[in-house]
Amino acid sequence: MNELMNTLAARMSRTWRNALASAMAVAISWALARSLFGHEHPLFAAITPIICLAPGLPSHLRQAGNIILGVTTGILVGETVLYVVPTDWAIFRLVIATFLAIMIAELYGFRVVVAIQAGVSAMLVIAIGPISAGPDRLLDVLVGTAVGVLFSQVLITPDPVREIDERAKTLFRHLSAGFRQCLGAVEQHDYVQANTAIQTFSDAHARLVELGTGISTAREAARWSLRGRLAARKVNVLAARYERRALRLFASSLLFADALFRALRDDHDNMPAELPGRMEAVARHIADVEAGRLGGHSDAGAVPISSSPQWTACNEALHALENALNAYEAVFELVR
Repeated sequence: MNELMNTLAARMSRTWRNALASAMAVAISWALARSLFGHEHPLFAAITPIICLAPGLPSHLRQAGNIILGVTTGILVGETVLYVVPTDWAIFRLVIATFLAIMIAELYGFRVVVAIQAGVSAMLVIAIGPISAGPDRLLDVLVGTAVGVLFSQVLITPDPVREIDERAKTLFRHLSAGFRQCLGAVEQHDYVQANTAIQTFSDAHARLVELGTGISTAREAARWSLRGRLAARKVNVLAARYERRALRLFASSLLFADALFRALRDDHDNMPAELPGRMEAVARHIADVEAGRLGGHSDAGAVPISSSPQWTACNEALHALENALNAYEAVFELVR
């Protein structure tokens, strides 16, 4: 239940800004369309910002362009069908206009919203008529798109650097929890707890995927938003570093937990005396990074030699984890 609540809270946290911006943009677009053009019910001026500012879109600016392209295509197709197809063929007009508008929009090779807008626009031109559904709808859409672009480029543009950093820190917190379980397993000589740590590290893979999604979103923002273009160089550097080092830290953590589990299960009596101290040092390092106290790199040093193959593998895995942690911390320092 707690996990479900956390998931719902995270989703709300990601979308509430877009939802609020959409609500405000709807009111502004509606008022502008009525004031500028005298449209009594400018529905599409209000609908367009919602489509432009929908949560999860990689590029609100591209979405705005797609809407205008789709609406224009639909209006042109609809008016052409009205002119060519006889009035008596009313139902065929609707079918032909919708079909042609969608097919032509698909030829552009853009997102599905272009085909949707083209089909809806063509249908409205046929159903309502070109005078009331065509130019009026296009004017309303232009107003709504302009407001949506203003909000997306200036008022609610997410910080792409923060987008990457927050997801990277979420991944780090999950890996930190897994390492604390490993430390507890060593202190208690409990291989079952080490196995729990393996599961914790495995579950962190979902956070690694989220980081990849955040990096993709940030790169799109760097290409398609004003704020993103200003931070494009830093975004590209961060993205490249996180992509390599986050995966390295995740893999090193999982391999260490697996090696520790095998060593505790098969040869717990021969645990190296220096291992708990090394792990405590790494745990302190992780806690410092998690708290924002950067610069205290772990000294991985040489891999301690053990007479036990299992513990030798464990020492080597911990050594790799220390190096991966130092590399990961260096990216946090870049953000700071």
